[in-house]
Amino acid sequence: MASDYETRLRQQQEQYTTGSEIHGLPEIFHYWSGRYIAPCIQQVFGINSITEIYARPLARLLDGGGARTRKFVSMGSGDCSEEVKIAKRLLEFGHSNFVILGLEVAKI
Repeated sequence: MASDYETRLRQQQEQYTTGSEIHGLPEIFHYWSGRYIAPCIQQVFGINSITEIYARPLARLLDGGGARTRKFVSMGSGDCSEEVKIAKRLLEFGHSNFVILGLEVAKI
């Protein structure tokens, strides 16, 4: 008999296999997050983008790292769409000495 973890793991893997939309959210999410969450993020971080929340600290690590290539791991990265945005932002900051490794349990 499969454990609860194994069942949930299989369900997540099937989600990717069937090609169902993994980023689709109802319109109310966008209203609610824009009205209530984004202002809090702006107040705390001084920015309102998830990409920037990750890219700026990583850029600071790269600033002090010399020419050595830094490796960053993203767990539960799904299709790595956010990691691609972060990598592009790091390149815009002038960094190329990094690798982002996306780990995902789903079969993509």
